[in-house]
Amino acid sequence: MANDFFMHIIGDGESTFFLTDLWHPNGRLIEWVSRDVIDELCYSFDCTVVDFMDEEGWYFPDSVEDDLPQTIMKLKEVNCDKSVPDMIVWKPSSLGMYTMKDTYKTLAREKESILWTKLVWFSSHVLKHSFITWLSLHGRLKTRDKMVKWGLLQSANCVLCEVRKDEIAWCLNAFSGQGLVSRIKKLILNCFVYHVWRDRNSRIFTSKYSSVDQAGYTILYDVRLKFFTGGWGAILRTNSGEIVVAAKGGGPSISVNAHELQGVELGLIWPLS
Repeated sequence: MANDFFMHIIGDGESTFFLTDLWHPNGRLIEWVSRDVIDELCYSFDCTVVDFMDEEGWYFPDSVEDDLPQTIMKLKEVNCDKSVPDMIVWKPSSLGMYTMKDTYKTLAREKESILWTKLVWFSSHVLKHSFITWLSLHGRLKTRDKMVKWGLLQSANCVLCEVRKDEIAWCLNAFSGQGLVSRIKKLILNCFVYHVWRDRNSRIFTSKYSSVDQAGYTILYDVRLKFFTGGWGAILRTNSGEIVVAAKGGGPSISVNAHELQGVELGLIWPLS
């Protein structure tokens, strides 16, 4: 693979193999010139570029130029200078010198910029909300796919995964910035997607429905809780989604297991309070 990144700049032609080195913009001659033409041009696979040059530059026998005019014309497109030696440059770099950065960019390829990233991942985001929104914007919420495989649904299309580009563009414009209002808007957006997804699953698997008012109340309560307590420690809800008790967050990060134990503790203490 590394050989594909070396480009030979023709000078006197003495150190560049005519057929196998990369010196022509079309690629190695052995890759784009037919075998019949190669047999007529070269006496050996080891011939170098200098074998086809004279003091003035490129030189090919008249018989070859008459038989292969198009090929010879393409070869002569490359300039040569017999007064200097051949030079090898590193193609990924604009300066022709090896750098790890340019090589990495070439190997990794440039990825398309995702404009909605800041809608999902931002200061004060709620991980579970942002994660579900992230899956949704990638079209990767798979619940309905499984239902189709089980024969329970005819279509795997999910309304959460069919967000149009103009809707995303509107959100980017309306929710831009890092201020408090922008963060609240982003929290509401991610919280909305999460709870709609959660309610959809509840309707599919348990036939339980939440009213619009219940969903709206849950979303607003979650956002309020995030800002006024600094985050969740643990939350207990009723079947309708109403929060009945919560442990204040905002302290140092702890493990998931610790949060779960905190929730168990709340569940044991709450009936006694």
